Amino acid sequence: MNPPQPRHPPVNRLDRLEALLKEVEQFKDEQSARTTREIISLLMDVHGSALKRVLELAAPRHSALVDELAADELVSSILVLYDLHPLDTDARVRQALKKVHCDGEILEISHGIARIRVNSDFPASETIEQAIYDQVPDVTRVEIILAERLVAGNRRALPVLS
Repeated sequence: MNPPQPRHPPVNRLDRLEALLKEVEQFKDEQSARTTREIISLLMDVHGSALKRVLELAAPRHSALVDELAADELVSSILVLYDLHPLDTDARVRQALKKVHCDGEILEISHGIARIRVNSDFPASETIEQAIYDQVPDVTRVEIILAERLVAGNRRALPVLS
């Protein structure tokens, strides 16, 4: 009888999965690496198809459930991974800004970079960045620009890039 495997919190399991995937890339035997990558790809295809079908079946009758699933941090990250999240990136960034009471304006979201303009009474940029990273895992960089404000009688933009 095998000893029970330790239960890992979801985030630790995702970190472990990432570490194992890096190990696969270091395999000296190319056939083993190729086979492992194909297994992973096929599993993702099967899981992605199943998740898509679950959402299709649930959405018409249980939209509140779909919303609740999309709001869950772990489930949300998986839905993003499979490009199944019901909210687009802009909407998820707006939710993250709202969560930290920031009325920032989304200037652009492109290639994983979110450019946000905020007014002078915004929460600390680190707070905004972390909220976006937590809620929008497909954003890999956040640039925060402080909106123009009146400084000594002159209007000027004060950029704060993160």
